[in-house]
Amino acid sequence: MIRTAATILGLLWAAQDPGTVEKISKERTTLLRTALKTHAAFAGFDPARGEVRLHVEGEKDERTWPIDADAEVRIHGVWGGLEDLVKGERVWVWVRPDREKKPRAIFMIADEISEQEIHRVPYRIVTTDPLVIGRKLDGKTEQSRTLKPAAGVAVQAKPGDTVYVQTAGGDLVRIVDADGLAALKAEQRERLAARWRKDGLPGSVATVHIPTGEIEVVLDHEAMRWGRALKPGDAVTLRFADPVKAAVLEMRPWNERTRLTLAVVGRELPELEGIRRVRVAVPEPSAELLATMIPPDAGRPREGAARVDWFLSSTYCNCSIAGDVCTGMFYTLSGCNSMTCGMPKRVRGFVAPLLEKGLSDKEVLGAMEKEFGEGIWRPHLLR
Repeated sequence: MIRTAATILGLLWAAQDPGTVEKISKERTTLLRTALKTHAAFAGFDPARGEVRLHVEGEKDERTWPIDADAEVRIHGVWGGLEDLVKGERVWVWVRPDREKKPRAIFMIADEISEQEIHRVPYRIVTTDPLVIGRKLDGKTEQSRTLKPAAGVAVQAKPGDTVYVQTAGGDLVRIVDADGLAALKAEQRERLAARWRKDGLPGSVATVHIPTGEIEVVLDHEAMRWGRALKPGDAVTLRFADPVKAAVLEMRPWNERTRLTLAVVGRELPELEGIRRVRVAVPEPSAELLATMIPPDAGRPREGAARVDWFLSSTYCNCSIAGDVCTGMFYTLSGCNSMTCGMPKRVRGFVAPLLEKGLSDKEVLGAMEKEFGEGIWRPHLLR
């Protein structure tokens, strides 16, 4: 029998303390509830030190913040890197707390347009002279802002139009409608793809077994589609100071990330002590694979619970929980795979009968979209 991680942990904890499993399950899902979420002006970053400089709104001075090596970075509604953020522009930051609930490190940073896209709540033009924009982020209270267009920024919109904006200080530096946002997304995706072609996919070294010549790498969230296109036997390159050739032994989803088990010649590996981050150069997926929302590894052989769980790691939750609190809406539905959330159970109950009828992965995903909505395809937060 294949058991989920939540089930196995639950059995172990319950054997020691019946109250522990309930407590831990609740705490596992509180990261987005307890994280500090704030706006700030981006002032730069130091990749060598793993730090960013921010001027948090309401604070007098800039200060340096640690940032997780695998932190989510959102640019124009899709993924990006810290190098894509512009000094002086307003960003939205999530900071995870420590045991004492004090800020520890940034685990997500997004430009303003991405925050509006994630929430699906853009602004509305109230007036154009002066330029006043507003939105109801909570669905009730109008939030209004008066902005001054920066030099060279033309506002073509009229009162009542829906727009996405990026500001720097009190200046408007970018304004687009839905079509303009789609164009920005396409440009950012190509920028990211060019980076991956040159440098490889970002990931972390999980473990190394020198005697058998195996290394496990966990690819970051944004590498999901390229990483899932890999198959056993594919040739890849680990981008250490001296590149190391490797072959894929296994590829498997792990929540929103992708675990790769690679075969290498052990003596070619560098001294890995202290090395956590790595880039993995992989074959670029075909344009046909990337053009569809269907995961590239759909249709591969899987059995029983493993096949059902694959759907939870391949889609995002689209339940009605509002606010910036739901893990499965931003980190794939498997992030809600704990005893305190009923959505994974509901999805399993929906998927399992379809698999018993012999439906393909693609057909099941289509049925899921009809049942749960198009939000299953991308990270989002409901407001």
